[in-house]
Amino acid sequence: MPILITVKDPDLWVDPDFRHEQSSVGKQFATELRWIPIRRLNENALATDWHIFDGIEPADLLQGTSGNSWLISAMAVLAEFPETIKAIFLKGEHRQKGHKGVPKNGMYEVRLFDHTQMAWRDVAVDEYVPYQPATGLCEFAKPHGNEVWVLVLEKAMAKLFGSYSALEAGNPAIAFRALTGEADNAMWERTDNVWREKKLKEGDVTFVKEEDQKTAECETFFETVRDFAVRNYLMCASLRKSSSGGDRKDGLVDGSVYSILMVVECDDQKLVKLRNPWGSEREWNGAWSDKDGAWTEFANVKERLRPTFGPDGIFWMAWSDFSAIFSNVYVCHKTMLGRQGGDEGQISRRMSSDQKLEAAKKEIHRIFALRDTNGDNVLDEKELAVLMEDLGMDGKDAARLLKAADANKDGKVDLPEFVGWILESRTKTQKKAYDIAVERSIRVDVVSAALEPEAPMEEEAKEATEMADTLS
Repeated sequence: MPILITVKDPDLWVDPDFRHEQSSVGKQFATELRWIPIRRLNENALATDWHIFDGIEPADLLQGTSGNSWLISAMAVLAEFPETIKAIFLKGEHRQKGHKGVPKNGMYEVRLFDHTQMAWRDVAVDEYVPYQPATGLCEFAKPHGNEVWVLVLEKAMAKLFGSYSALEAGNPAIAFRALTGEADNAMWERTDNVWREKKLKEGDVTFVKEEDQKTAECETFFETVRDFAVRNYLMCASLRKSSSGGDRKDGLVDGSVYSILMVVECDDQKLVKLRNPWGSEREWNGAWSDKDGAWTEFANVKERLRPTFGPDGIFWMAWSDFSAIFSNVYVCHKTMLGRQGGDEGQISRRMSSDQKLEAAKKEIHRIFALRDTNGDNVLDEKELAVLMEDLGMDGKDAARLLKAADANKDGKVDLPEFVGWILESRTKTQKKAYDIAVERSIRVDVVSAALEPEAPMEEEAKEATEMADTLS
């Protein structure tokens, strides 16, 4: 059926490179679609009532009628880090606190990572989106209130990939790369009781099995995923699509992609917090679901995790159920900064300089002891490379960092030397490592208050604490 512009506004810019034609939508739909400016989606709202951002949060992401849950779920995870979302939009005034309204000319510019060129690309889009006049709904993403960033970013992704229909076949790892520029993205695939890692191929949208492919039994994989969560990595999970498809008796939806928001162990209970891409009452109804008796039975868990119950699409699952039902976990190996507060802890920018300093020291002490695998209180080049990855640095530069931080020139780095090097914060690398240490400390404090400690051997932890005391 023809795609029509339902409201022609002479003041609104029309993108000549992504026309309001069938080719931009892609496949044919059974119902009529029309192009309509986002500001016309709410008949009761004026253009000045619309905003690019109005409090960025995962609840902003609402899937429409098409199957692009992989993108919606990935964007919902990224919405945990509002400043990252804002940075995608290129015009500075759009990112300013308190900025109201939308561009008068309806032109938006966002920066996405183009995998075909393996480089950042500035993408301009207009404000017109596909719309179903019969149902009054957007075919793809739906707006949350009078906020436009989700629909604009989705349209930019459609332009980058060729059409809206091209967004119906993808996975979160592809979205993570496009939105963050991080090249190291992976999919862990479950076969029976074993999870296997596959890396997203550079310059492509497929995964490759490497010779040194990582594998993990389900219980071991929990520790891996929990470590990803502590590092503030972006993660999603999906279920395989069954032959019957559709809704399941357990409340989940076959073939759909869910955002992973939290991974914890509390009072010997291994739990995962997820969100569906619809933000609706379609939630897991098994153990640890909103109405399950486990929250009463394990009152201490409820007190520490402070779950919110309601038809919001957010729910908890036991790890045993998660690992038996979900077939894929997608992860972006990039430590994200600026996680919003909510029930996950305070925002680092609200901390004083002294508080940040103590948080950074605490996290450096913890991971130093963790990465000191032989317990000799110093790190060699191999151990240092792992620690560097923890703090957002390139482990391949371990030899150079070792030389810079090795004050006594004994060929290794002890805790005081490493802390001293980080706290100098003279280079961008040092400053980034310091910021990541602060973020990780907050994450560990909040999550590990409920978690079993992710700690090394008791003696190693004791030695780390003693060394920390010498730095105080």
